[in-house]
Amino acid sequence: MAFLPIKDGEFTSTIYGMIKENKFADSIRVLQYELQRNPESRAALSLLGYCYQHIQDFIMAAECYEKLSELYPQHVDYRLYHAQALYNAFMFPEAVSALALINDPKMECKAVKLDAAIKYREEDVENARILVEQFDNEDPDMEVNMACLDYKEANFDGALRRFTAAMAQQRVDESPGSQNQLTYAIALCHYQMHDFPQALQMITEIINRTVKDHQVHRSGSTNSKILPNFEQHEKHPQAPPREDSYTKFYHPESGAFSARRALSSEEFLNNLKRCSDRKAKHANILLSIVGFVFPFL
Repeated sequence: MAFLPIKDGEFTSTIYGMIKENKFADSIRVLQYELQRNPESRAALSLLGYCYQHIQDFIMAAECYEKLSELYPQHVDYRLYHAQALYNAFMFPEAVSALALINDPKMECKAVKLDAAIKYREEDVENARILVEQFDNEDPDMEVNMACLDYKEANFDGALRRFTAAMAQQRVDESPGSQNQLTYAIALCHYQMHDFPQALQMITEIINRTVKDHQVHRSGSTNSKILPNFEQHEKHPQAPPREDSYTKFYHPESGAFSARRALSSEEFLNNLKRCSDRKAKHANILLSIVGFVFPFL
């Protein structure tokens, strides 16, 4: 595809405009063209990795961040983003190897979180729990991740207590999406404990909240402040992938459910009502419905 030349000083605004409009494929083609002109462009590589993350091409994102970590070793964040992309691509041994190259104390907390997430996906619950216990006690991710571990070990009562505590501790400025994730988790715990009316109430709450806040849930709200500037990229931070997508094991951006079909709100609610009305003799019914939400199911 041929591109008309972009005027000097307008490259950044042009790329930002395309990203804000979710034109990631177009952005990728322009950035690839820019890399042909300047193969070591930090800003182009960083934005390219950012775009690949958004279209969930994690292998290509990993290549971008690997090259960035080689070209700019002083920016340790790139090593973490490289490991994160490998994790999202389900390349766990490679992700662990990339993590081993991070020796900056400032990155230790994030590296431990990613290592815990890797252990979790590898079904190594024991070591995942050991790593989660290293989190700061004030870290809100700790309670949620411990709840996920309890859930995986079928300790639904313990998981419910932890998820409920996490919901109570949630900051007022947390996104509605984060609230919905916790509410889903609480609903699943109630379901596993055969408290179907309470599970139904939780799901209804999510649907009502989503309808009310549908403008907030719309995609495409890219914040240009986190993106690097082509003209002055030495003075600007690199563009991160979806920040800390591994910090909570159930985070929807982890890529764990990307191949599964998400049901509509109506389908989801109707299925749950049927489960509740029939006393849900088979507990796997709801789990098959909502399995796309949580990678720990």
